[in-house]
Amino acid sequence: GAAMKVGQLISTDPDLLSKELASALTGLQRNAPPMDYQSLVTQIEEAFDRPITDIFKYFDPDPIGSASIGQVHRATLHNGREVAVKVQYPGVADCIDSDLKNVRTLLSIGKNIINPERADALIEEARQTILSESDYRLECANIQTFRKRFKDSQTIRIPRPYPKWTRKTVLTMEYMHGEPLEASFATMTEHDINHVASELLQFYVYGFHLDFQVHGDPHPGNFLLDAEQRIIVLDFGCVK
Repeated sequence: GAAMKVGQLISTDPDLLSKELASALTGLQRNAPPMDYQSLVTQIEEAFDRPITDIFKYFDPDPIGSASIGQVHRATLHNGREVAVKVQYPGVADCIDSDLKNVRTLLSIGKNIINPERADALIEEARQTILSESDYRLECANIQTFRKRFKDSQTIRIPRPYPKWTRKTVLTMEYMHGEPLEASFATMTEHDINHVASELLQFYVYGFHLDFQVHGDPHPGNFLLDAEQRIIVLDFGCVK
């Protein structure tokens, strides 16, 4: 959990590491080792105090993404709606300080790679981020806020959250079809890439200057492009 969050933060700061090290860490943006399916079912059933089959008509046991404190699965509600379900790893919030202590030790060994003061700042940022992200009910509220804000946008898409099927450790939201940002860029023209980059920049400038609130986890793994090159924004656990 916490160790991965530090790795994500480091991987998105171009001034900290060489290109080779930064490239090695980018895998942390989308692909963490997933928890086993039985642990996942236990998490969901404990969160809702009911069998998983009472909530979902279908639940794919294979995750579509694994991140620092949880993993995401495709599922179908009993009303037929296709959803993405984020399930938190057991005990993440309870292990933050011990995990970060171990990370700080490793970074102190590699102090020729990263400045100690910068390492301390990253670790504290990771700690505060995980504390806020570990309650998925807050993320659900953040999604509702951003979805309302961008409801008329032609270029930004925000998935619909399902508060009824959301708890502290489980978040259910609309499944949106799209490709990871970097993978999409590999097949796009420079003109189209610049257009997407401009829209993404406007997304942040708009929020910062007009709403005084920004999506605070802007690594590439949190953005998709749909077939019409509209930006799908994911992961609203960290909103500043």
